Order: sequence, then C-alpha cells, then structure tokens
Amino acid sequence: MRKILLVLIFVSALGLFAQIPSGTKAIGISARVGDFLSDYDMQYAVSAELGNFITDNLEIIQTIGVNNSKAAAVLLDKTEYTVGGGAAYHYPIGSSMFGVFGKALFIFNSLPIDTGEEIIEGNISFPIDVGVEIFVNNNFAIQLYNEFVLQIVEPLENNNYIKTGLALYI
Repeated sequence: MRKILLVLIFVSALGLFAQIPSGTKAIGISARVGDFLSDYDMQYAVSAELGNFITDNLEIIQTIGVNNSKAAAVLLDKTEYTVGGGAAYHYPIGSSMFGVFGKALFIFNSLPIDTGEEIIEGNISFPIDVGVEIFVNNNFAIQLYNEFVLQIVEPLENNNYIKTGLALYI
C-alpha cells in the first residue's frame, strides 16, 4: 500500500508542471564543444539568451555569444563574437516535466571572411535548433539539443553541433 501511495504522489507531482505562459521572461546560457562537420582541432562557444513569451509557449529571443576555433594544421586560431535574435516554440510532453523545443535564429558574426575576391566584414548565419528540455521545477530547465548552422555567405560552411543549456523562466 505504501508503494502505491508513493507512486501516486510522484505521478501527481509530475502533473504540476504546466506550459510556459504568455508574459514569462527567460534567461538562458548554452555551450558547445566541437563540430561534427569541420576539420578544426578544437571549437567551443558560449552564448547567453534573453527571451519573452509573447503567447503560451512561443518565445522571442535576443542572444549574444563568443566562439573560438583552433586548427593546428593551418595555424588557425580565431575568435568571433555573435549577436542576434529569433523565436522558439516550447511544447510540453505528457506530464510537462519534459518538453521539446525548436528554435530559429538570425545571427551576425563578427569574424571577417575572405571570399577570394573581397573581404566581407562579418557574416550572417541561421542556426536551427531542435532539442529536449527537462524541467527540474516550474522555473528551471536543463536543455540538450542539436544545432545546425546555415551560412549564407561564401564559402558556404554549414556546421552541426550538440549543445547543452540552462534556462530560467521567471
């Protein structure tokens, strides 16, 4: 009887988590190491996000970040700074302790790119993220997601990352 009662309490507690309501503010931080599609020896990035939910589960995002890439074979050591914005949709699954989300961003990167004919000061990319989030409580989630980055300036160097993040909803 005691085990049944504990299971009922646990299941009831999972049902307490709700969707993210309109008007909620979000603060997040994310990080990644490596790139599955590049020849770099080492890559890492850290970014911070501020968000505002304009309707239930729909978030408008502003982001800033720093990326670093190293490749010993070509003596490359580059650091770029990013700023951008976009939108994310969060969808609770079942008990709402777990959720999935999709995010699309528009990012300006500070690093100049040499196209062979000219040097473009900075470039624009479109990261597309899909992932899961685990809500520790109503206000705090751990995120794990895949990010595919589309570049729109030659050379078209698309990247694929696994990222982790923390999000606080207030």
